[in-house]
Amino acid sequence: MRARLRRLPAIDYGSTRRLTAIVYLAVFAATVIVAYWALFSQWQIYDDEGFFEHGIGLFIQGHLVYNQFYTDYGPFPYELWGLVFGLIGRTLTTDSGRLIQTAIWTLSSLGLGLASHRLSRRLTVGVSVQALSFGTLWVMQNEPMHAGGLIVLLLTIIVCAVVFGLDHWPRASLFAIGALVACIALSKLNLGGYAFVALAFATVMAHPRLRVVTWARWVVSIAFVAVAPVVMYRDLGDDWAQRYAVLVAAGALALIIAIRSIEPGPNEDTVLASGRHFVGWLAAGLATATIIVVGVVLVLGSSLRTMIDDVVVRASHQSSIATVPVTLGPGVLYWAVGAIAVAVGLRRSGALKLAARIPSLVTGSARLTVGLAIWMSIAGIAPFSIAPDTEFALAMALAWVVVVPARGEPAGSKYFARVLIASLALLEGLDAYPLAGSQVGFGAVLFLVCGAICVADGWTDIEAWTRDRVSLDSRKLAPATLLGACAVALTIGFAYSEIEQPGEAYRAQYDANVALDFYGATHLRVPPAEAAVLDQVVALLKSHCDNLLSLPGQFSFNDWTGLPSPGNLVSEEQDWGLTSPYQAQALATARAMPRLCILESGPVIPAQVTGLIEYIEHDFRPIANIGTYTVEVRDG
Repeated sequence: MRARLRRLPAIDYGSTRRLTAIVYLAVFAATVIVAYWALFSQWQIYDDEGFFEHGIGLFIQGHLVYNQFYTDYGPFPYELWGLVFGLIGRTLTTDSGRLIQTAIWTLSSLGLGLASHRLSRRLTVGVSVQALSFGTLWVMQNEPMHAGGLIVLLLTIIVCAVVFGLDHWPRASLFAIGALVACIALSKLNLGGYAFVALAFATVMAHPRLRVVTWARWVVSIAFVAVAPVVMYRDLGDDWAQRYAVLVAAGALALIIAIRSIEPGPNEDTVLASGRHFVGWLAAGLATATIIVVGVVLVLGSSLRTMIDDVVVRASHQSSIATVPVTLGPGVLYWAVGAIAVAVGLRRSGALKLAARIPSLVTGSARLTVGLAIWMSIAGIAPFSIAPDTEFALAMALAWVVVVPARGEPAGSKYFARVLIASLALLEGLDAYPLAGSQVGFGAVLFLVCGAICVADGWTDIEAWTRDRVSLDSRKLAPATLLGACAVALTIGFAYSEIEQPGEAYRAQYDANVALDFYGATHLRVPPAEAAVLDQVVALLKSHCDNLLSLPGQFSFNDWTGLPSPGNLVSEEQDWGLTSPYQAQALATARAMPRLCILESGPVIPAQVTGLIEYIEHDFRPIANIGTYTVEVRDG
């Protein structure tokens, strides 16, 4: 046998690394091209893009966020992009914002693919996640420069930090993870809160010295399970909210049961040697980033009280202002109950401990099936496309399998990575509350890494089981070879369905559209009929107006025409349900503005008419109806 082993060809690891780099770069280049076609071939009429780009532009120009223009998002995106554009000496436009979104979209999918490759040690798994995550994040074409896209990139960096950096640069990685969680919270408070709870939970439950502290374990476990029902308490009277909360809480509870069933082996990683130092570096990163980001905005002149009112108080009432329910059928309740029941049954039988130590065809097949189910449910591929409108639903019920390591999986930082990724995926899945739009895709993408871990574990178990029963020179190695061939075929299929196929559609759409001729939007193409309408509206506004107010807020027109808005008023709410100070400020400024025009593109909700809306309805008259737009000027 040893003689036969010596005759096996040596592996050229240099060539393997070069091939790996070439594959990832080729897929990355393809995603960049497809993302460009997608982002530059459509414009959404609700214009969340304009809300962010106009606000960031005002910040770059020196206007005070919160005090001189409104946003219910944290200061980090404004400071980050303000710094970037300040360094390059350029202004943010529609075109540059979409180029940034192209980078965010493609780098996020690349990062998740590389992290999955490192966790699985398999190229096909990593490339599959790269392709699937790119397809899942297609929603990034809807709202370029939206804070949600930036948060996905920050979460991707967290995953890469824990996967690549924790073993080699433990202190820097822990510091960076804490800082990134703070940046997420200072971008969108609820998502930062979810990340903080997930980080605290993973730290206590995966650290060998902290997991034995009973009170700490109970505190983080209760918080982890309670997040969903507490956040959604306003809407728990509705069926969809009940199902959503139960699904997330059940997934969290199943994860806790699985973790408590596994006893990680002796820890040899110095990064986890001291619970105090571990928590200390995380806390240091969290505190440092918070002090810097908040300190910058305060030094520039913004009011802390106003920031808290806009980012914390008003944002906490988002569900009462606008809600788009997530689509969840009654069947998710069975998945939730089933996840808990299976986890409890396997724990009581001792099967989870055995699965982490003894590979078998059964455990391997089960893990492999779970991983593929997660991937295919998120991608909406049969036979697991059970709930295509809420692709993360099945993944939430299966995520707990991630924390059951395969045989030979080292304890310490690797186990911490498993628990943290599963925890982040579950809680960030709440991004779709209360608005289930693009947030569904944002909240689903981390589950793809969970699927990668399960696929790799199943593959490892089956290979180990095969090696224990056949000789290395036997034709009976066919099962392992078959697995590899299937993996290659599956990866090619994912790349085709998630990159090549939509790319052809985006390219056709891009070629059929016509380019706009507006300031900062010359690379954007839209359908000819839409382009004709936009051209007429922009030309009319430039000829009749010195100032522009749009209802609902469509601030791309302010950027395209160069016309300011009253008092730099910025809001993305279609009903303009702003707090009274903003209404009073906008009304006073609007009355004094010469040649003020109103651009309406949607109905005003009568039940929430404000003083500003009343002023517009009584003092302005329409001069043109162009497509769905109405341009109004002031009487007299």
